[in-house]
Amino acid sequence: MSGFKTLTALALAVGAGYGVADTVTLKDGREMHGRLVRESEDRIWLRTNSQGETEIPKSKIATFTENADWGRTYELRSAGSKAEGDEGGEADGGEGGEAGTEDAPKAGGAGATKAGGLPGGLPALADWTWPAELSKAEVNTLTPIRDAFYTELKDDLLPTTEERLALLKLPEGAAEEIERQSAMLAWKRRQGSANMRRRNALDAILSGYGVRAIPALVDNLGHEDWWRARLSAQGLAKLMKSGSADDGGGKASSKVEWKEADARWYAYHFNAPASLLGLLDHKENALDSPFIRQEANEALGQITQHKVSYPSAGEKPTLLPSSEESAAIQRWKSWWPLERARWVKAEKERDERRDKVVEALQQLLKGQRPELTPKDQ
Repeated sequence: MSGFKTLTALALAVGAGYGVADTVTLKDGREMHGRLVRESEDRIWLRTNSQGETEIPKSKIATFTENADWGRTYELRSAGSKAEGDEGGEADGGEGGEAGTEDAPKAGGAGATKAGGLPGGLPALADWTWPAELSKAEVNTLTPIRDAFYTELKDDLLPTTEERLALLKLPEGAAEEIERQSAMLAWKRRQGSANMRRRNALDAILSGYGVRAIPALVDNLGHEDWWRARLSAQGLAKLMKSGSADDGGGKASSKVEWKEADARWYAYHFNAPASLLGLLDHKENALDSPFIRQEANEALGQITQHKVSYPSAGEKPTLLPSSEESAAIQRWKSWWPLERARWVKAEKERDERRDKVVEALQQLLKGQRPELTPKDQ
């Protein structure tokens, strides 16, 4: 195939434009972003922020784009997100868009939260001070408006995208450890019980990193080794509830806690369902493929809280999906792009509303009554 960099050109590119990244679009619709580091006749190696060097057969590649403007700074992964600016090391495209593209929620904006404070540098409600020139009557009129905006901000508009993604920051060396455990998900040697080793590796990822492992698990869904993809689907399903994890580093900063809504948000942000849809097409062998499809359906249900009447496995699972299974798979593929578009639209509207509420509160700080009306008034 054409369009790949020579190693000479690559060396120049890697040393220069860190505001861009190479994009590989797979035939299943997924996208991978990173740096092409080497190439053979039938495959390439892409360096992504979550997995280091990832080997990709050219037979699975639809297109390759060199130095695509990715809209973020590319760095070696040191945080538990898909990429270090907008968390997209290996973005997971497919139907309905992908996290990190022009339609996905972006960190920052007018409502960006400063460290240790509220968006836009707003004071905590307890620290609010009205301008001295306001009369008591004016303060009494403006106070309920201020309180309503603070309630809306707290209940509906926070945390920001920036705050959520900051929670995924990994301690030093954690990305390499997650990759090491991810490689163990593909363990196939008979000695020492392959199933036990795979299960222990998945448990280490989930208990050690929790939702911070979601970007890497989503990356794994597209891995060439289907055991790695299969166990990662199981892991994503297990993370879709409130929990906590500690990487064992002995530091308070290594602890992360999350709510169910946060876990679902991360899975949506990194477009995990689009990658799981690819596993619904697994037809490699009759022994495993039916169960891989079942587990992909289960993970989709846990992430989206949506059901498509997917049939249970029969007594004699078959390589190819039954007519009922095929119909359920098609329902997933028809529903997810619409759901993805709905979520992206809702996140955009939420960001826009937060910016307006912050602006209204900043006006109130100056003693001015904003034109914006609180949601509950």
